[in-house]
Amino acid sequence: YSVTNGMTCTNNTFQNIKHSATTQLLGIIYNAAGPLTATDNTFKNISSSSSSSVSQAIFMIDHQPSVAAIADVSNNTMLDISVTSTGTTAIFYGISINTGSAVTCNNNTIGSAAANNISIASNAISYGIYKSLAGTLTCNNNTLQGFNLSNDGSSVKFRGISSEGGASGGMLSATGNIIRDISVSTTFVGRPFTGIYIQSNAASNLITKCTIDDLRMAPIAAASAFVEGIYVS
Repeated sequence: YSVTNGMTCTNNTFQNIKHSATTQLLGIIYNAAGPLTATDNTFKNISSSSSSSVSQAIFMIDHQPSVAAIADVSNNTMLDISVTSTGTTAIFYGISINTGSAVTCNNNTIGSAAANNISIASNAISYGIYKSLAGTLTCNNNTLQGFNLSNDGSSVKFRGISSEGGASGGMLSATGNIIRDISVSTTFVGRPFTGIYIQSNAASNLITKCTIDDLRMAPIAAASAFVEGIYVS
């Protein structure tokens, strides 16, 4: 956890972590100021069952400096993660980036080929890789797989790679990513299930040689719920 001059965090293993308090936040690597380098780290056997009554956030890597700062988040592995928190809603992030600077996010693996390797049983929005604000997100050769979102709640959504620059104009450059074996049960109306999601005023985004495969949704009550490989707005 850094709040001053940034962080370099490489070749670490975070494992056998159980979060069961009433607190609303579980964060493994969190950088609040300056540049971030988070590479070659392993996260495994991590669970959150918080009973906090408010919205909760669970993330493996979070970069949200108060001013724009670059980040390199690459070659990380995240396996065997379970979220059963009972708050009103929750948000799960494998990688969360909130900066107006350019970010590199390559060769990360979130989930394994084993069924339900990333198990989200909360009324949660789940992101594999997320970036907001301006700056280009370069996102190459990442694998997101084995997610199971089983809550059926009205807030349940999955976005594999999400670039949400909005009016800030952030751009996504994504090549060679694999998003596969994702199962979602939800009553959310709209777009609860998107492999690659882009919301930005940027003039152009690049998406090439990506594989999106085996997306499964069971809408319990919502007639207007979409499964989308790639969505741009």
